[in-house]
Amino acid sequence: MVMNIENMTFDELRVLNKLVVARMKVLQQIKTQSDMIKFNLGDRVQFYTHEGELVVGTLIKYNRKTVSVAADGGVQWNVTPSLLSNNIVNQQHAVIGRCACQG
Repeated sequence: MVMNIENMTFDELRVLNKLVVARMKVLQQIKTQSDMIKFNLGDRVQFYTHEGELVVGTLIKYNRKTVSVAADGGVQWNVTPSLLSNNIVNQQHAVIGRCACQG
């Protein structure tokens, strides 16, 4: 479906924008749920922080947009499921403890 937005009024564009944003939110929720179901509570998982450090831990909770991971060492992280992997690599290089923050 092709739309010509050149002749649309400001109000029509505003309505179209709200529809597009709502659809994008639905698609993101579907992707997040799809990523979440790849993992079970209690699974050993890993992810990399924004600084590139490896964190290894256990998935302990499903949230609406994230999952909670208890890192080895007791620190809890809220992580986007798409960042997780259950292919645990060398745990000797994993971050043991940090402040709880978004992963």
